[in-house]
Amino acid sequence: MSKKFTMCSLLMLTVIAFSLWSPVLYAGLGGKIAGKVVDVETGEALLGANIVVEGQSLGAATDINGEYFILNVPPGTYSLKVSTIGYTSKIISGVRVNVDKTTKIDISLKSSVIETKAVTVRAAREVVNLDVSGTRSNLTVEEIQARPATAMQEVLAMQPGVAISHSAQNGTGLSIRGGGVDETGFQMNGISLKDQTTNVAFMELPQSAIKEIQILTGGFSAEYGGVRSGIVNVITKEGSLTEYENSIDVKITPAQQKHFGPSAYDKNGRIWQVFAGAKAFTGTTASDVAEFDKTNGASGYPFEFRGWNAIAADLIKDGNPNNNLTPQEALDLWKRQHRPIAYGNKPDYDIDASFSGPVPFSIFGKKVSFLAAVKLQDQQFPYPLSRDGEITQVYLGKLTTQLTKELKLSVDNVYGFKKGCSIGSSDDIGVISGSFWGPVAATAGGARSSIESAANAFSYSSMYNQGASSLRDDYMYRLNAELTYVFSPSTFSTFRYQYGRNWVSSGHMSERSSANAYQIGDKWYDETPEGWSSSLGSYDLTKTFAMQGGGERYNRSNNWFHTLQLDVTSQLDRYDQAKAGAGVTFSTIHTRSAVFWLPTYETYESTPWFWQHWDANPTTGYLYAQDKLEFEGMIANVGLRADFMDPNSNCYQLSSVYDTYYNPQNFSVGTTNDVWFTSKKTEKAEVKVKLQPRVGVSFPVSHVGKIYFNYGHFYQAPDYYRMYSPGVTSGGSAGFLVPNPNLDWPRTIQYEIGYEHSLADMFLIRAAGYYKDISGQFMMVEGIDWDETVKNEIWTNNEYADIRGVELSFNKPYGDYVTFWTNFNYQVSTSGVTSLNIIYENPIKAEEQKYNVTKVEPIPSISYSAGITLTMPDEWGIATGLSATILYSFDDGGKTLFNPEAPTDQQHYIECANYTNTDLQIQKSFTVNSKQFEIYVNIFNLFDQKHLYTGGFTQAEYQNYKNSLKVPWGVGDKKGNDKWGDYPHDGKQTNIDIGWRNWNQFLNPRSIDIGIRFKL
Repeated sequence: MSKKFTMCSLLMLTVIAFSLWSPVLYAGLGGKIAGKVVDVETGEALLGANIVVEGQSLGAATDINGEYFILNVPPGTYSLKVSTIGYTSKIISGVRVNVDKTTKIDISLKSSVIETKAVTVRAAREVVNLDVSGTRSNLTVEEIQARPATAMQEVLAMQPGVAISHSAQNGTGLSIRGGGVDETGFQMNGISLKDQTTNVAFMELPQSAIKEIQILTGGFSAEYGGVRSGIVNVITKEGSLTEYENSIDVKITPAQQKHFGPSAYDKNGRIWQVFAGAKAFTGTTASDVAEFDKTNGASGYPFEFRGWNAIAADLIKDGNPNNNLTPQEALDLWKRQHRPIAYGNKPDYDIDASFSGPVPFSIFGKKVSFLAAVKLQDQQFPYPLSRDGEITQVYLGKLTTQLTKELKLSVDNVYGFKKGCSIGSSDDIGVISGSFWGPVAATAGGARSSIESAANAFSYSSMYNQGASSLRDDYMYRLNAELTYVFSPSTFSTFRYQYGRNWVSSGHMSERSSANAYQIGDKWYDETPEGWSSSLGSYDLTKTFAMQGGGERYNRSNNWFHTLQLDVTSQLDRYDQAKAGAGVTFSTIHTRSAVFWLPTYETYESTPWFWQHWDANPTTGYLYAQDKLEFEGMIANVGLRADFMDPNSNCYQLSSVYDTYYNPQNFSVGTTNDVWFTSKKTEKAEVKVKLQPRVGVSFPVSHVGKIYFNYGHFYQAPDYYRMYSPGVTSGGSAGFLVPNPNLDWPRTIQYEIGYEHSLADMFLIRAAGYYKDISGQFMMVEGIDWDETVKNEIWTNNEYADIRGVELSFNKPYGDYVTFWTNFNYQVSTSGVTSLNIIYENPIKAEEQKYNVTKVEPIPSISYSAGITLTMPDEWGIATGLSATILYSFDDGGKTLFNPEAPTDQQHYIECANYTNTDLQIQKSFTVNSKQFEIYVNIFNLFDQKHLYTGGFTQAEYQNYKNSLKVPWGVGDKKGNDKWGDYPHDGKQTNIDIGWRNWNQFLNPRSIDIGIRFKL
């Protein structure tokens, strides 16, 4: 163990031991109110004036300079009461406090010889946050509810630099400034909701329980670790000690198909037309298909079919009298086994409710407030899978009590689950590598933002076999206990204990009954294809559609952790606020996951190569210190963070990447085997320590403008699958997929410079430029020996990237009648590798490999989004309380590599089609018996726009589509300017072939939500 690590460990243990001995605890989720109190006539500073935050046990008194500050104020809107002897008291309402921000409120008092009623004024809203040195956004629950969305990530994706990303490996999540979804932190009240093994966050929370969401997309301070792109902080409400509050939001989407075109099972559709139409017995021919192509599907047939006469004749010829059928019986059997499956016939619903207030009894002799919230959501899939849709449920509870004047205790609990399906049944879907050794992070989703994941799971060949997709249930639980101790008005501290667990249950649906269900001719049949059956190679009579199989994923993995954290915050003087903290996490990873094709493979002992079967106990921790200096002409945030990890594991010895010991002869099941080559797993993994400096500076050029700059190093520990999970290579049993506990940590060095300016104290203009230098990203390197009998794969840190971009925004964040925001993003991404991805022992092969490196090309992309909210004036009678919000988004699509299989000097990038979308929300609020009600309607894809989805193409359709495009590098009639995603419409681009399956080409047609929201 290095001396550096020993010193860091001793320092951390010292800090933690001090925290356990001292009555100190909590910080970081509140803001600060600061300012100066003066005589309105003379301008002299007033000493000893009292400032109280109404509704909170928080306050301060001014010093000799008339200055004051109040620390750790929960985010929200408050009133300040200011009073001192000989002056008229004043109440300043509408004081908005945000997380990690200083709200400056300067106050002037008028002298008075007699006591008078307090004067109430409204605080001016600060458009430019002068003390913030990075790009960030803050959303209140009212702003969240005013934006039409089907999922939390859709609301957040409307912020500058934030986009929704989906991949088989990582699932659906937020990409911030071009980073992966696993690089974004998501936390609630300081509790990380990311799964340790996949780095994918559980993002659905009850919106009615949320007080504020903060999104950090620029540089963030040293207190944040384990992320490289951005942070989403969700702050929930706390219950009142004096009154109860109940909020309920019920939303329903009427049943409809979530794709354009007819049902995939339409009896008037193209499949039924071929197998059960006018030519079903005699068959369809190549000339029928040609007619179909010529007339754009108005006549003819989409594919060839031999006909039931020919199939019946073949059954007679095969010598097995038990399967003989007449042509009519064969057709009847096909119709029975391909009976249409109903979908799009159930509504989506979303119930979101919270209840808060005082606990009716005391705890520890103290008054306690509570918050309870629930989210119940059912979102139907666009196609029928092993389940109709995805069910999400989240339950949240919070207790808060002031044990003493100085000591506050809060306890958070959140439990949630998603019940859906894995996105595929084949062994190359949803994994880290080319084989099935990795997390199945991506599941089918019913939300608009993840509808493509469900489309990916709907296979043409298995469309009549609902059991083809595996069931998957993901569970999450978090417990957070915090103690906040206030030493003095200038210093407080927080101690936090967290327990977290994520677990998965994945498998096939209920098995099919083998009982006879119906008779055709003289033969009886079961209910094929209903239910799940393990038999392989079972197709229908046409050899086109699978009748069983699939549902291959088995997963009973879970992971849990215990975390101790300490933070101390102190306002050293009027200019200087210091903060330091430490934490340690003890994790346990228990992975039991497999892909099965036959029931006999269901034990690890018999076939270990089908399993992810391992345990790990890594230990991670951190130390940080940061300082915030606030002068009139400059605000600086300076910090240093140190993260460490002990993998608590051994590494494999490798003489070379193509080490020939790792071959099938040394990997066999028996008494003398070397399963997973454990004899070579002898080298102790290194303990990693990463130092990360962070600097941010804001220069107010006036009270309405600032220039800001930030710089920082951000490291993120490798995911545990790459570190610990062994496997056979994607090439089969010829080699070993080597886990690597010694993987280094990917690093992002980020620079940002920006300018913000307020116009008329009403409009905000922001321009920001950023550059991200990314190194050490994960890459699979394959080693192949001389005679190619061994093909090993090992994870390395050989990929790099750089991302640079510009963000422009023009907002009107406040207003009684009109508010709006606009965001423009321009980004260029470049990536590459520092080594070959295949290393040959054969020098001739190695030389050839140098010419097959993937071409690296800067890829620019442009996106734009805007929203405007119009609210009717109170004096407009029946229109009072009526508002409308319209959202527009545009994305130019960027570029994609058109022919990655070609030699490097022949590769080309193709432009992608533009994406545009418009959503609308109309809302009417009213009051009945002092109770507030809101009725709203969300209209998604207002203009019913179509965007071609190529992810659902079969391999043949994909190739046909690619070959039909006219491209700039084409020759003759193949030369043109088609984009990837273009399709024939309005009589144009008729050369483009998008296939005949018109139910999977376009997703997310116009849909409507109807909801009611009320507070009691």
